[in-house]
Amino acid sequence: MNTSIQEILQKIDDLRTEVLEIKENTNDQTYYTDDCVEQVNYDLNTDTYTIRAVNGYNTEVDILATMENNGNGFTCKFPSYICTAADNYICLDYAEADYLYKMLKEYRKERGEQL
Repeated sequence: MNTSIQEILQKIDDLRTEVLEIKENTNDQTYYTDDCVEQVNYDLNTDTYTIRAVNGYNTEVDILATMENNGNGFTCKFPSYICTAADNYICLDYAEADYLYKMLKEYRKERGEQL
């Protein structure tokens, strides 16, 4: 790989520009992980949260996960983009979702991250 530093810096600058354009056009929350960019949005009409792949993923990948409030808890779907694996679903009532949130919060705290 003979990628020059200038080319790498240009790619980083292009990514930042793309992310800034996305952030200007939406009230959604954008997350940056390693070389990937993910965006979370909320649909008030369906009471559904969606995490979409913005950059750094295969071009076929769009929705990474959805979480729908079903009135008694949440139904989460993690779509599979390969033919050898099925989509994953998780159903949690509100108490279970709260327990999971607390455990993930502690997990991130132990790793020095914020939730």
